[in-house]
Amino acid sequence: EVMDELNDIDCIIHAAALYDLNAGHEELFRHNVMGTANLLHLARLLKKTPHFAHISTIAIAGNAAINFDESIFDVGQSFPDEYASTKFAAEHLVRSANDLSSRSVYRLGIVVGSSIDGSMTKIDGPYVLQRIIKSLVPLKSQIEKLKFLPLPYHEGSRLYIIPVDIASQIIVKLTQKVATRPGISTFHVTGGGRGVSVRRALQTILAHYDIAMNPIPLPKFVLVPSILRAIKVPVNAGEYLHTKWTFSSKNLEKELVGFRYPSYAHFSKRIMTYADQHLFKKGAKK
Repeated sequence: EVMDELNDIDCIIHAAALYDLNAGHEELFRHNVMGTANLLHLARLLKKTPHFAHISTIAIAGNAAINFDESIFDVGQSFPDEYASTKFAAEHLVRSANDLSSRSVYRLGIVVGSSIDGSMTKIDGPYVLQRIIKSLVPLKSQIEKLKFLPLPYHEGSRLYIIPVDIASQIIVKLTQKVATRPGISTFHVTGGGRGVSVRRALQTILAHYDIAMNPIPLPKFVLVPSILRAIKVPVNAGEYLHTKWTFSSKNLEKELVGFRYPSYAHFSKRIMTYADQHLFKKGAKK
């Protein structure tokens, strides 16, 4: 009976995944790889083969120090964590499913709260940086005497930040465009341009808390695992502040002519204010 109802669908959007940098390989593999394999199997069982839209991530670029365009996938990259490696494996399954006539892949940047009201459900990505800097507020009068705040990041690293509502709108629009197109279409949904420099993101957070300091970069070796665990930061999270990748989105720009992402300045205050009022309170999801 259930299969009879599913036989009428013409599109599957596979957005289910586990994003947790603290999770182990077995759990991440079960959710991200086996979950994708199961949904591909379902698509093959349906009488009318649906379009298969897969939500991936720019983390599949791993440690590649190149400009990643939408045609690139496997360049022999290694991965800083099991999340990235299992999402790479999941995308590989979709890219290899040539028996499904129409597929699309959407590699998302760092998804943050709504551009409208900042709403978000869990603490990760830039929110981890915000929480750390927020913890310095009681010490503001003492640390401001230093003028500079040493933090572990690479001066050239960039964050590709995109609000959840904008990402959702783009995925729907693009899926509608390519759902009947044969083969596979890949899109980078990254917030546009060259992203936001880590320095700028840190400066924005410092300004939000009225801390008059400038960040200065420290090398990765200062990221001692025991200290990171003590401050509730995933051990491998610092890797994403030392990336040397960039991403281009020519396929997206070709399909959505004239589309403009909201600027980081447009929504950053909203997402930080929402985090202060909701995410950093006791009981918020980590």
